[in-house]
Amino acid sequence: MSSRKGKRLPRRRWVLLLFLQGVVAVYAAASAAAKFASGHAFGSSGFFLYYGAELVLLGAYALLWQQAVKRMSLTTAYANRSVAVFWGLLISAAVFGEQITLRNLLGVGVIFAGVLLVNTDQEGQA
Repeated sequence: MSSRKGKRLPRRRWVLLLFLQGVVAVYAAASAAAKFASGHAFGSSGFFLYYGAELVLLGAYALLWQQAVKRMSLTTAYANRSVAVFWGLLISAAVFGEQITLRNLLGVGVIFAGVLLVNTDQEGQA
């Protein structure tokens, strides 16, 4: 830890955490593709288009996830994966026009608090 007051995460760690959030956002986007696929008749071109997009996104997620866990502790990676709830809320509101409730926001706040605790507890670990 540096001589600065308080707990500060090193720059490399911030970059890894931002990368991980991008990975988690890809995972959430795969769920959106699944929802789009479910809106089309099974076997239709729309169904296969969105189902194919879901598979591509899940494949990309798997490869990116492997790179993330190679560079940080599994504890940190899994804790940050829970932020998929936040990304899902954003996608559901922006793309599908779903309402975000106060309870949704409180739940995401609890998740963020937990992720913050895990990330600051993993000091010095990449």
